[in-house]
Amino acid sequence: NRHYVKYIIAIAAGGAITHTLVPPTPGPLLMAANLNIDVGAMIIVGVLVAIPAAIAGLIFASFMDKRLDIPMRSQSMVDEPEPLPDDQLPSLLMSLLPVLLPVLMISVNTILSTVADAENAARFIATDIKNEKQFHQMLGHPDENHKAICHYLKEILPRENSKELAANLNDVLAKRDLYNPHMFEKVLLPKWKVKQLLKEEATKKEKDSTPPETTLQLLRMQSLHHLLSKNRVRMKVVEVERMNRLLLEISFPDVIQAHTWNTSTRNAANIGALFGNANLALLFSATVAMFVLWQQRKPTLRELAMTVETSLMSGGAIILITAAGGAFGAMLAVANVGSAIQSLFGSTESTGIFYIFLGFGVAALMKIAQGSSTTAMIVVSGMLAAPVAAANLGYHPVYIATAIGGGSLIGSWMNDSGFWIFAKMSGLTEVETLKTWTPLLLILGFVSLVTTLILATLLPDPLVWLS
Repeated sequence: NRHYVKYIIAIAAGGAITHTLVPPTPGPLLMAANLNIDVGAMIIVGVLVAIPAAIAGLIFASFMDKRLDIPMRSQSMVDEPEPLPDDQLPSLLMSLLPVLLPVLMISVNTILSTVADAENAARFIATDIKNEKQFHQMLGHPDENHKAICHYLKEILPRENSKELAANLNDVLAKRDLYNPHMFEKVLLPKWKVKQLLKEEATKKEKDSTPPETTLQLLRMQSLHHLLSKNRVRMKVVEVERMNRLLLEISFPDVIQAHTWNTSTRNAANIGALFGNANLALLFSATVAMFVLWQQRKPTLRELAMTVETSLMSGGAIILITAAGGAFGAMLAVANVGSAIQSLFGSTESTGIFYIFLGFGVAALMKIAQGSSTTAMIVVSGMLAAPVAAANLGYHPVYIATAIGGGSLIGSWMNDSGFWIFAKMSGLTEVETLKTWTPLLLILGFVSLVTTLILATLLPDPLVWLS
């Protein structure tokens, strides 16, 4: 019974802060998807923000332990299985593997994709322009198919005497709005036509070791159509650059050299993306956990199935909350709430820092109003996705996610399922829970906000620093 309050608050602090900041819990996972943040980046920065908050939680636990004398009370919970002798327990590695495996898989994916993105394979170098003079002549005297494209490029590119054409074209690559169907309709074949022609090429009997230029051009168009089908507002910068590079290569094949996207580093990143997929990583983790259970307790298939069934039933509420939050967020997106926020606050001078406070504040209001941190994270990140993507933040958007996660901790009371889980499993009364759980989450939330602000200022792009 000694230091019981300290122990339960310390456990709650660790659980609460990771629940709102570190994937693969549903809230941070969905925030990463809504804000187009790499899951590995969310894990790394989430941990960096969570550590000071967890330390603050431990300090608060020690403080409350001295002020509250609450004994450990008996609980009428479901009977737990008899504990195994020490010599029959799994090793430390096997015990930690279900937790560490998804973190390692996702982190490796993040590192590989960050290194591959740093290659900037789609950007121009001087030798990529085969004939600069011919290129400028085409801009000045375009044919009918290139008239709209050349008119646009002529307005934004310097004149013929420029010695930095490659650098200027790289500026064009960064434009998310470069593609216009009317501008490229005469040089880019429709998706269905590309698919049909590629099928015809595949059925030809003559097979060369090197595909003909026509086939390569069709493959570029196929890749381009795939990129154009994505949400360009939420695309990564390297994907935007690749999309625009393909547009220019397809439009000017005689003067612009085709780039090589699938380098060895990119191929490694693609493999990492497969095994670093959050769903696959969690599936492997669950499989390992089931194996450890079977190895140590040797349950029958029926007993194992019942254990899994109980776990799935307990996860049903999380699935429903996640689905409801996603639906609510989609409804707000259709209602153009994000656009309204952008129009109201887009002219703010401190736009970047402002969005951190905005995400934190709106998430706190959502949490107080409806009780679920997961729903607050999903809804607020969905609301801010469009304005954040369009804003010049000056730091990585992962800090918006950690600010929202911190805000979703604020104001936990009797409409929060976490409040009741903590109360019932700890044997505390409602008043005792309000004295311990509620202020704990308040402290965790504000420490997370302060840490987020510090990191966003000192470390605006954490992935560059880590790589």
